[in-house]
Amino acid sequence: MTVTESSLLSNFLLPPAPLSVSLSLQRFTELFPKSRQDDPAIQALYRELQKQRAQDIERVKQNISVEVKHGESQQRHIKRIRQARLKQAVGDDAVELAMEAKLFPEYANEQLREPFTVDSAVAEMHLAGKDLTEEIVDLENEIKATLASLQTTVGNLSDLRYGRFSKTPGSSDQDLSTEVAEGLRRIQQLCADPSTE
Repeated sequence: MTVTESSLLSNFLLPPAPLSVSLSLQRFTELFPKSRQDDPAIQALYRELQKQRAQDIERVKQNISVEVKHGESQQRHIKRIRQARLKQAVGDDAVELAMEAKLFPEYANEQLREPFTVDSAVAEMHLAGKDLTEEIVDLENEIKATLASLQTTVGNLSDLRYGRFSKTPGSSDQDLSTEVAEGLRRIQQLCADPSTE
């Protein structure tokens, strides 16, 4: 059986058995002082511990699933990069690609792949759709971060908006207007081309 990312993470992060196997109610009760071992709250505490552990295990399983999907996405991205390199391979690149073929034999025959069938085309389109969805989510997160940055900048300009200036002694209104105009030009440049930060 080959080791997959999912099986590796599951074996490492998930307990091999439920709580009742590793710590029975009787053993749990014995952990308390003898005078308290008959207390019904111990059983309720044990059930609560089982419930919390089950919830934690479920969360870990969900996180493993998310991480496996992320890993698959990274593998597809690397595969696309390798395919692009194969198309551009000339001269010394051919030597590098031969070394890569020895290191990563599963990608060595990319150019020898069979033509698409309907099923393989649908599968590839499904993977491409997943990749596009992930890219859209990343772009939306980037947009949210840029919007938050702009909102912070606008918030910092609230003193200007309401006429509460923190003038330094000896500065004139002309200096302030020049400073404000320069600040607004910088904001316009940032909005026009965010890469100029």
